[in-house]
Amino acid sequence: MIRIMILSKKDIPGFLDGLLAKYEVFAPVAENGDVNFKRIDSGAEARLTYANVIQPPKRIFFPQSEKLFSYRPHPEGVQLAEHLDEGKKVIFGIRPCDARSLSLLDRVFNNDKYRDAYYWKRRENTVLVGIGCNSPAATCFCGSLGGAPFDTGGLDLLLIDIGESYLVQTVTEKGKELAAGLNLPDASPDELARAEQVKADASLASRVNIDGLKQKLDQMFYHPVWDLLSEQCLGCAACSYLCPTCHCFD
Repeated sequence: MIRIMILSKKDIPGFLDGLLAKYEVFAPVAENGDVNFKRIDSGAEARLTYANVIQPPKRIFFPQSEKLFSYRPHPEGVQLAEHLDEGKKVIFGIRPCDARSLSLLDRVFNNDKYRDAYYWKRRENTVLVGIGCNSPAATCFCGSLGGAPFDTGGLDLLLIDIGESYLVQTVTEKGKELAAGLNLPDASPDELARAEQVKADASLASRVNIDGLKQKLDQMFYHPVWDLLSEQCLGCAACSYLCPTCHCFD
């Protein structure tokens, strides 16, 4: 059963400090004029008034580089040891579009043929606490791809900004488990009504026409234009690293 609670904004730093006792907490942090997800040591570091981050939180699950295993000589041969990240994590303040992107990556890294143990261990041990978008940026187009400013797909908890407080909506069992220890009061009918008005007022200015896009791209796979574009590529892999849904290793 979905439970809807209320969390005052002035209590956010203390709320995050409480999570730090049990989890590694990642939150949006201001850095050189930009906002990025960083591991925080204090709830006061979090900055929740942002449109979106420069680097997707994908890198918390699928880092640019990581230690996968180590080995050492042994009388009976070489001994290998995997280095799985077992830490419990909370990503606080993730936008619905970034949470949705992780749902797409899940299909690549955990399917009926393959499972990437490194990626999936982090996913299993992480709670995603999202914040809906009251004022989507002019460049946002999640609605064109099946998402929405307050989409709960991929999230465990969703926060809706209603002024001085956030409405907290449980989505998954992981979200319910985290919320159970917070002793938050249930939202009042007036607060529920305000949240519905906020969701109704959130509008997306940008629309992308994707009708027939797959069929067109399938026909253009060997088009000469790709050779022309690739001539400018330096092979730095920044595009792959910054795209929320890219999953290339090389």
